[in-house]
Amino acid sequence: EATVKRIRQSIEQAINSRRDYVAKPTHMSCADGVYVIKDGWNIYPREPQRVEASQVADSLTEALRTQSSLLGESWALHQVPPGVIVEERISAGGEDGTAALEFKTIVIWGRVWACDVRRGTQALQVLGRDGRGLLDQSLHPSLAHVDWARIRDLAEKLGAHKDCFRVDIFASLPTAAKVWHDRTPVLKYQVSEVEFFITSSMPLFDQAAKLWMEGYKNRSFVLIP
Repeated sequence: EATVKRIRQSIEQAINSRRDYVAKPTHMSCADGVYVIKDGWNIYPREPQRVEASQVADSLTEALRTQSSLLGESWALHQVPPGVIVEERISAGGEDGTAALEFKTIVIWGRVWACDVRRGTQALQVLGRDGRGLLDQSLHPSLAHVDWARIRDLAEKLGAHKDCFRVDIFASLPTAAKVWHDRTPVLKYQVSEVEFFITSSMPLFDQAAKLWMEGYKNRSFVLIP
């Protein structure tokens, strides 16, 4: 119990002087225990909540007692020892009152199949490989300024030589200044996470499964003796 108390104090000391940060367990997923803090408010939920450093420290200390994600996850995640990370908060741009755009990009045999676009807990749209709606070719208004080709290329570079890989990419305005080109915001693209299988609930899932199986049937891989 004394060790737990010291850990809690260390976490609180790490965040006490910060007004703008993200704190989360390193061994969990699906937003379990995540705090996106701006000026003392957790802006990750749809309705921002006022939180104190002591509350965040209590929650993260409790998360350390959990071995891995509350949901079913990969063998790799279950091997990660419990930990906590405090890091830079990615700006959402504009009023900056919510989480930044996040592109959960699914790469199958080196090619992007689809992308689940989210802003915090809000699902905006599922895009196909061409950067338009997977189901209806539409495009959410908040995605009009995004360089989809850059996101796709980055995801495919990281997803090369794998049967299935998920690459999560943040798109945000630089925090230091608003940069514009021809009245279009110039965004910063940052990889936030990678995963070895699809964890998002996606439409046309049978299509993804077919592409995955075809890769094995066509032997799109090299056996290493």
